[in-house]
Amino acid sequence: MASSEPGAPPANDSSPTTTQKLGVVEKVGYGLGDTASNLFWKTFEFFLVYFYTDVFGLTAKSAGTLMLVTRIWDAINDPLVGYVADRTRTTWGRFRPYLIWMSIPFAITGMLTFYTPDLGPTGKLIYAYITYTLVMMAYTAINIPYGALMGVISSDSIERTSVSTYRFIAAFCGGIVVQYCTLDLVAFFGGTESRIVDGVAQDVVLNEQRGFFLTMVVFSIAAVVLFFITFATTKERVQPISEEGSTFRADLKFILTSLRLHQILLGGLALLACLATAFSVETLIPIVIGYVVLSIVSLIVRAVARRRFSQTTETSTFELDFNDLLSNRPWMVLFVFGLLQLSGLFIRGGAILYYFKYYCGDASIAPTFWVSGSFAAIAGMLLTKPLTRIFGKKVLMIGMNAGVALLTAAFVFLEPDQINMMIALQVAASFVGGPIPVLLWAMYADTADYSEWRSSRRATGLVFAAATFSQKMGCAVGAAMTGFALDFYQYAQPLDGVDQIQSDTTLQGLRMMMSLIPAAFLLLSAGCLFFYNIDKRLTEQIEFDLQARKSTDA
Repeated sequence: MASSEPGAPPANDSSPTTTQKLGVVEKVGYGLGDTASNLFWKTFEFFLVYFYTDVFGLTAKSAGTLMLVTRIWDAINDPLVGYVADRTRTTWGRFRPYLIWMSIPFAITGMLTFYTPDLGPTGKLIYAYITYTLVMMAYTAINIPYGALMGVISSDSIERTSVSTYRFIAAFCGGIVVQYCTLDLVAFFGGTESRIVDGVAQDVVLNEQRGFFLTMVVFSIAAVVLFFITFATTKERVQPISEEGSTFRADLKFILTSLRLHQILLGGLALLACLATAFSVETLIPIVIGYVVLSIVSLIVRAVARRRFSQTTETSTFELDFNDLLSNRPWMVLFVFGLLQLSGLFIRGGAILYYFKYYCGDASIAPTFWVSGSFAAIAGMLLTKPLTRIFGKKVLMIGMNAGVALLTAAFVFLEPDQINMMIALQVAASFVGGPIPVLLWAMYADTADYSEWRSSRRATGLVFAAATFSQKMGCAVGAAMTGFALDFYQYAQPLDGVDQIQSDTTLQGLRMMMSLIPAAFLLLSAGCLFFYNIDKRLTEQIEFDLQARKSTDA
């Protein structure tokens, strides 16, 4: 194992660090991959709960439970994709091929998710579980390699931050398309007619089911084209210091015999089950019993596997990757940070359309609200690189998250007719928070470097797989809490396509979902970052030492 206190880089120009500058074409090309992802992700964030409740026909509670239950498979699927991606060997690289292999399955499952079959309530619920699980599997299979690609596109931390800036500007452009165009496309494909609603003439969509499906067809085709462009314009440059490997048998032995792995999986599943049932007292005892039974099964499997694989003495590289990940303190901090932050953002994002439709009385305000915030976020992103040089990633992230939390909390004081103030606060919060996603994924790449610096082993795919799982869990918790909160605040769903009048309890609940509830999650996420131990100086140290080792090996 490498020393934990390598020497500092010399001040002269004889440093072995090799600067890997990237061209604008490659940075833009990489960023377009997140434009493609966000055509799906932002649709899920802003419209999926609404689609399930007001268009597809699920109850708010069923939609919330679905968001969490479907994450159970991710506990296995996400690290599996990272494991496979780290061990992929092609002439195109480790991660780039997945942009070609998985883009079409990703598109098809996205279309199916927004298709409404002619089934009864039970059939629709089963269909929703299947299609949402499949689209999240496809998202994992393309987005984990895509995210890991940023970790190997350059070894220069500042250059990676620049790439991340391009990535998230492109991502927000995808988000703007979704925010600005979705409702118009739904109306275009679904057809409209003018009706008098509460004494006011409004254009009402005749067939939202068809409108949402065909809108997703358009987004899916665009996503495939953009992923192909990303594949064609990028290159993998960073290779591990050492090329270790192990047999599938050795990895399987670790999976079947590791008590720590089993308990992490079972504990996570139990927590998901508790969240999916909103910590209901009636289900808590069955969940505990299930956890105990599965733990006993785990012990039996472990005993049988240890005898079955007694002749296998080879060290599993998956075990080494797993242990490195759990001992990677900065990664663990970012895992919790992503979980909390995305939970807050998705609660708020899922509530926006309901908020303007019922609290303000005009859903058509939502696109303006979204798009103004997205342009402000892009403006904030442009300041990421200079602000990072001044403050460092950690301090900047803490300050920005705290600022966004305070601006979000201010929505609790707004009345339904204060539309201009709502948009002004959204612009301010989005501008302050613009650099957050840029820095977060650049920091994940730094944690991959940190792991290699400490152990002389690199598992970029697993790092980004676990990071993606954290993000997906945060989004699932946020989306589920949106459904649970709507149910708790007595949201009345449309009946036969006719919107219902909401109670004061529901309207005040929507107010809380736009303000204090997400603000609390954002403040907690900012607090997590005080435990992040990679500062500006350590980042430079790690970069220098890794380059020095590679120069020595060469």
